[in-house]
Amino acid sequence: QRLDAKQSEYLFNLITSPDTYGGTAQRCFIPHLGVVFYLDDGTAVGQVSICFQCNQQVATPSIKAQDEAEYMGYSPAGETKMVEFCKSLSFGHCGIMEEMPSDD
Repeated sequence: QRLDAKQSEYLFNLITSPDTYGGTAQRCFIPHLGVVFYLDDGTAVGQVSICFQCNQQVATPSIKAQDEAEYMGYSPAGETKMVEFCKSLSFGHCGIMEEMPSDD
């Protein structure tokens, strides 16, 4: 799904804000949301893969705010904003493990 300028700016500001990080993270890392950033000419310049189950992301290039945080996971406020953003795109798997479908 292509993000509009407002969505792209919101996500960029969110993932580069120090307030987004500082929470603990688990080790599962099964990302259900990925975003690729492109220049106007179509050249990919960055990507972020987000795992809501373990409360973290992996980005290339790395994000200074995340690298400098005491803990690399999302803060409670950061997690809430990331989940709300994911849901605003009408994607599934936007949230903590309890929201994930079970194998039952």
